[in-house]
Amino acid sequence: MLGDFNEILNNDEKIGGPMRSEESFKPFGDMLSACGMEELESSGIRFTWAGQRWKKWIQSCLDRAFGNREWLRVFPGSNQKFLAKRGSDHRPVLLMLQASQSKNRGQFRYDKKFLFQPGRGDLIIVVWQNDCVIVEVL
Repeated sequence: MLGDFNEILNNDEKIGGPMRSEESFKPFGDMLSACGMEELESSGIRFTWAGQRWKKWIQSCLDRAFGNREWLRVFPGSNQKFLAKRGSDHRPVLLMLQASQSKNRGQFRYDKKFLFQPGRGDLIIVVWQNDCVIVEVL
């Protein structure tokens, strides 16, 4: 699930404005629990909404992404990134779907001199198909 839920889970998910009772968070938390949802790992500024209410400046974590256990099993490396606000009082949420938790191995570089060495094309195909790394010192 991804979107503007217009709700928070606790008072730590907002800055400014009056404190809310713990009971007021229960319906949203219960819905997430009943659906088996967990929030995805995130980067960026979590306070995705900002505006004035009751003559006070308030920021809240309203926009986010969740996945259930089955979805997280298929996309275990997925995460959310909160982007800069542009023309809205909400930050966009970028959902990054990743089928594995492997970290980015760095920038891929291809040296043109490989084109003229026998067997290099076959080696590159094997490496890409098997998701392995071969480091060669020239």
